[in-house]
Amino acid sequence: MKIPLAVRMHSEGLKPFVAAHLKIPGQKVRGSTVRGLISPFVDTGSPFTIISQTDAERLRIQVSGNPRRIWLGGAPLHNYELKGVELKVAYEDKKTFCDISIPTVGVALPIPNDADSIKTSKAVPSIIGTDILLHHRLAIYFDI
Repeated sequence: MKIPLAVRMHSEGLKPFVAAHLKIPGQKVRGSTVRGLISPFVDTGSPFTIISQTDAERLRIQVSGNPRRIWLGGAPLHNYELKGVELKVAYEDKKTFCDISIPTVGVALPIPNDADSIKTSKAVPSIIGTDILLHHRLAIYFDI
């Protein structure tokens, strides 16, 4: 079965995005499980799947622990590991869903008092990295 991608302009070029449903059963906001729709960039150049600052704030995702410093979009960011995240995408029939969850995803947040980090963090979308593509043996095909 095929998972449709939407191609749209981002960061000076056309990029593939996918509509995904995110759910974190271990986190609650006002008694309800954290869940919502995200539109991550499918980035074959990124080894990691990352939830953006924008999506994390909108869905009220909570992070803790010691972040790893990563470089994304030319700026340093703090990447917090988050376990138990469920990700699902719809197949082209829009009735059947594919579970693309992996054990750990990152939440990329700005480094405090770093202007480049703060600016970049707001501009970077959530990302589906090669970790998900490899874990689920997914491939990207373009019909032209």
